[in-house]
Amino acid sequence: MRGKTARQVAFAVLFSATVALAQRPGGVGGGPGAGGPEGQRGPGRNRTDFLATVLGLTAAQKTQATAIFEKARTASASLRKKLAQQGAELREAATSNAAEIDIDRLASALGDTSGLLAAIHTKSFGNFYALLSPEQQEKLKELHANLKAMRGPGAGLFVEPGL
Repeated sequence: MRGKTARQVAFAVLFSATVALAQRPGGVGGGPGAGGPEGQRGPGRNRTDFLATVLGLTAAQKTQATAIFEKARTASASLRKKLAQQGAELREAATSNAAEIDIDRLASALGDTSGLLAAIHTKSFGNFYALLSPEQQEKLKELHANLKAMRGPGAGLFVEPGL
């Protein structure tokens, strides 16, 4: 039973680290210093600029993409904070000889939060994908395949809007 719990903790810590990387500044919709209305820099703007260039987005598509990514970023902000707290609690449990049932409860809560984030990301990606032309959709598929190949195994675990 102890080995099973150790594997669960290792998986949960690895999972939380992966999610934390996906949620790094600029996670949903862009990099540092992007976001806000047209002409401003903030979360979402760098990613949208990149996609506009690579996919050949029209001005209207770019405006819509910015709105989609900003909505997702706003919707996931509190969940990202919650996920970070839950990851810290789980790491603390792992190093404080917590009871297995407590570790299971913490890991389950972290999984629930991760699932909510994945839903937000997947919905925003779906909304973005739907506004693309068939040619742009094909380019995006190629971009995903190339990025996944560069990142290695496990890179496709999370659907991240725009990338």
